[in-house]
Amino acid sequence: MSRNLRYTDLRIVERSPRTVLIDELAHTNVPGSIREKRYQDIQHLSAQGIHVVTAVNIEHLESLHDKVEHITGVKVRGRVPDWFMKLAHEIKLIDVTPETLQQRLTDGKIHARDKIEHALLNFFQTANLAALRELALLEVADDVDQRMNSQLRKSDTKSGLERILVCVNHRPHSDKLIRRGWRIADRLKAELWVLVVLSNATLSAQDEPDLAKIQHLSDQFDARFITKHALNQNVGLTIVSTAEELKVSQLVAGQPLPQNGFSARARKNPIDYVLENAEFVDLHIVAYERD
Repeated sequence: MSRNLRYTDLRIVERSPRTVLIDELAHTNVPGSIREKRYQDIQHLSAQGIHVVTAVNIEHLESLHDKVEHITGVKVRGRVPDWFMKLAHEIKLIDVTPETLQQRLTDGKIHARDKIEHALLNFFQTANLAALRELALLEVADDVDQRMNSQLRKSDTKSGLERILVCVNHRPHSDKLIRRGWRIADRLKAELWVLVVLSNATLSAQDEPDLAKIQHLSDQFDARFITKHALNQNVGLTIVSTAEELKVSQLVAGQPLPQNGFSARARKNPIDYVLENAEFVDLHIVAYERD
């Protein structure tokens, strides 16, 4: 089966146009390309002084990954980091109705003919498209507000005082917490920190790749990633101590999982310790989705 693999022709630089139109911002380049992602190609062109007009669907925004999966039940693979979107001089919303999108799909303008029926019964359901449309409207409105507030804050010396600390561990929900923390930090124009508290003196073979994944996502959101060993085997104490050390104003943590057995319930949960001992810190508890 043959495939037409589209990629960005970087000979554009040699032609030196003033503006270039590049579609499918979230596209992943073919193996062997100079850069892995299309947005990285656009970065390269921008660095050469070439203006780029591009397009991206709302479901490909990294910080909205969990929300999109919750709405559609689909784990979107191609994603664009939010920091890249912040580089745009202008963002315009191309608003179409769910019915218009479904008609384009039926006409074969989005997917191949053999994939149309499956798409209509899944991602392209009217309820999904309506929810994504609302999400796009909110994102663009929020972008307008942030750009306006950014102008107003230029003379405000207090605008950089907020600090957000996200506390994660090796559970699979860490990426959800980091995305939630970034969205809070982004709205407040605050610094973002990601903390992993290690209970054991050494890392297991499983821990190392998990930590690397958490650090990679933290880097995607320009967050400062730190690890600390639990003080006196007390994770809650370590979180509170770190929050005081960094002078954070808001803390993001995951909902405690149910504990089985009397001895487990007798031990104080780290979040309970933080609630009782962290002073002048707002605490955000993010719920986990039930399997």
